[in-house]
Amino acid sequence: MPESTPAPKRARAVVRKYNQGSIKQRIETFFLDNLGKVATRDQIIEVASQGGEEPENWHQRVSELRTDDGYTILSQRDGYELKVGEYLMVDSAKRPKASKQAGSPDEGGLGRCAQKG
Repeated sequence: MPESTPAPKRARAVVRKYNQGSIKQRIETFFLDNLGKVATRDQIIEVASQGGEEPENWHQRVSELRTDDGYTILSQRDGYELKVGEYLMVDSAKRPKASKQAGSPDEGGLGRCAQKG
């Protein structure tokens, strides 16, 4: 039987002081500073709170970076070799926003809901 190879060790993210005004901007800068490095839930909360209380909506800001801004931020749910509470932004490439994709109502297309006629 072939031996299974252990998952490669990934570099860990490093937290620094972020001066951006919004939680989302601080989290975005944190991920961009740590491309290809594993970030933990606790690190993201530290960046989001910047010494204050833990914001209850930090996970929504991560979701917005994925959906609204088009970043690929991987987690354990993506089938990637990450533990629960770990996140990874592989690169800074952004997917087009939904409103900019072909077929969206903004572009004159039918979007998701085709009109019946």
